[in-house]
Amino acid sequence: MPTALPRGCAEVSAVWRFLSRERTAGSGLRRVPGSADENPVLDEEERYAAKDLVEVYPQWDGQVVGRWNVGAGWALRRSVGEQVFWLNEGFKPKPKELAAGIPVLHNDAKGFLLCPTCGSILTQPPPQKDEKGGRRQPRTRSSGPDLYGHREGCARAGLPPLAQALVASNSAEVLRLIVPVPDEMDESAVNTWGYSLGYALLIGMQRLFVLDVSELEFELEGPWKLGTHRQVSLAFIDPSLGGTGYLRRIADEFHQVARIAIEHLDHLTARAPATAV
Repeated sequence: MPTALPRGCAEVSAVWRFLSRERTAGSGLRRVPGSADENPVLDEEERYAAKDLVEVYPQWDGQVVGRWNVGAGWALRRSVGEQVFWLNEGFKPKPKELAAGIPVLHNDAKGFLLCPTCGSILTQPPPQKDEKGGRRQPRTRSSGPDLYGHREGCARAGLPPLAQALVASNSAEVLRLIVPVPDEMDESAVNTWGYSLGYALLIGMQRLFVLDVSELEFELEGPWKLGTHRQVSLAFIDPSLGGTGYLRRIADEFHQVARIAIEHLDHLTARAPATAV
């Protein structure tokens, strides 16, 4: 049976009011790739943490073991045994790489050149120029080191690499905050608001329960139409095998999580430079 959370409605509603005010004022709260302690880098690809290349796909197929009301139209839903997929398609290929004809997964992701048989990281040699000035693909050799990097004895030796994505799956525990959003908000505004609220709440969870940044993951789902309104899901995923048990405690003390999230957002606003009117 659904259980009600008697406290927390005011705190969660205050988060909504704060973010709505900031969005109206044009503060531009948005998701920032990478973590705060990233070192300066020169390569454009390395400006983004490798973790931000991974897309998360919860399947909504878990057993629902708890429901809470946290405000008008706002609800928490906790499920266990839910299948979650993590997909990594790699960096976006650069124009010069596309022009060189390297194998890519698609125009928005390079993928990874891995041999599914021997597991080696493969390379694509540059095309060789023939005597007429054209380009031809390099020939494979029947003896000696493999041209593409396959291991000795690999059944795919001599075959050029094909770009592939990396996929992992696990049975996880998921806590969702399901929230209605106004119909007049376009998808960009919904994403800006949703990521801002989601990451603020994630920081609240981490600070309240002293969690490492790797112990919980956040994913924004939606928006989608339900009846006469639209809604989004802010999914907080415990990827640990068997779960750590924190998501139940987070749901029970969600008012405290919201309070810390408000403090975090107020701190960001206080630090923001004043804008001339």
